[in-house]
Amino acid sequence: MKTIINKSNLLCALAVGLLGLPAPAKADTLTLNDGGVTKLEVVARAGGGANQIENLSPTSIPFNGSHVAVQSDSRGQATYYLGPDEFTITSSGARMGSLDSRANVQPVIFFSVSVDTRYNIRGTFSVDDPGLSAKYAEFTTTLADLNTSANLFHNSQASRGVVDTSFVLGGAAGNRINELTGSATGILTAGHQYRLYYGSSIYADNSGDPASFVGDFKLEFQPVSNSSGNLILNGGFESPAAAPNSIQQVVPSSWSGGTEIALVNGQLGTLYPLAHGASQYALVGHQATLSQSFTITNAGNYSLAWFDSSEFNGLGHQAPYKVQILGVASDIIEHQTFDANASALNGWASRTMEFRLQPGSYTLRFVGLAEQFGEKPLIDDVSLRYDADSLISIRCSAVDICWAGHTNRNYQVQYSTLVNNNWIDLGSAVVGSGTNCFTDHLNVEGKRFYRVVRVP
Repeated sequence: MKTIINKSNLLCALAVGLLGLPAPAKADTLTLNDGGVTKLEVVARAGGGANQIENLSPTSIPFNGSHVAVQSDSRGQATYYLGPDEFTITSSGARMGSLDSRANVQPVIFFSVSVDTRYNIRGTFSVDDPGLSAKYAEFTTTLADLNTSANLFHNSQASRGVVDTSFVLGGAAGNRINELTGSATGILTAGHQYRLYYGSSIYADNSGDPASFVGDFKLEFQPVSNSSGNLILNGGFESPAAAPNSIQQVVPSSWSGGTEIALVNGQLGTLYPLAHGASQYALVGHQATLSQSFTITNAGNYSLAWFDSSEFNGLGHQAPYKVQILGVASDIIEHQTFDANASALNGWASRTMEFRLQPGSYTLRFVGLAEQFGEKPLIDDVSLRYDADSLISIRCSAVDICWAGHTNRNYQVQYSTLVNNNWIDLGSAVVGSGTNCFTDHLNVEGKRFYRVVRVP
């Protein structure tokens, strides 16, 4: 067995198999039941007995469904839509006034996202109490990242004895429970698994008048492009909006950070600059960190750009800080140190970092290095963009397999993808003629390996 391939054609063949970089295929944005089994549950109880529970178990997206649990005059029911663009839940229920009568809608939904995805949560809940002995009502939503064990959003409001109580998701209108952590808007990270819990319930709490409720809930999704455009969200720090001409100690939307992070809006005294972009910028204080996670799907060169400044107190001061790119294990992949000390009043300096990234999850982090009472770095208009020129693609429309064939001997050209080690004939066997060539006109994607074998 012998294979002789013209060298230049071998390079072309390898280019087809190894260097061709097709455009990424569009993946399903959401996968249901990733990280757990989704259970959509409604409950009704007439008082003093067992709960009547009805469950739905959707297996894929999209899903449309509804169900109702009934026990005497108590009822819990819900209608669901679970789609790639949004989850919606319309809930309602009624309870008797006796003992521990109740009505609950309490689904738990597990899902994952394949690309970085913006989310937005909103909902309302209201109770109708015909009598004056209002009892217990509760409205709860929790969106948790199972990979990090962090609650992206949690809001629970509960009241007792409030007639015709009404809650808006994200509010604090309860007289018994008011819990609010996280943000109703943000980013779901590609490859992460999530758990969504929604609960709306009314409870007679040892007898009272009958009552009923209605509720609505929506979790909206919008995939974030990561092949072009800015990969950093809220890079201009315009959200949340601070009061005009003020400084507010708050972490910007879509970013993470602790104390010593603030937003400056408009004109703050005479020594601070106006925003470089729109109306606001971020202040990174003493030993503070300001970070945002992002996901790369295209290997290549990336350009990080931003502007920095400081309170202007002259050229002899410093406002140092570090910029880091961290890997999934918090390892530092790229880092540089900068001095944001302003060169003039309202002076902003343009900064850039260039680096190459492979597909995966990363974190951009600004770290404040200024002294506790020193000048603090001010950051605005952060962007991270893919350099499309770094994508190199080599394509060949045909491969010539050439060898020195001996007369009176038969040869067969074969190829394999090496998936199952099978070799497949290309054309028919040919008689050696001194210089033999076979042309494979490529009309498929993927790797091909070639050989020429002598046959009887």
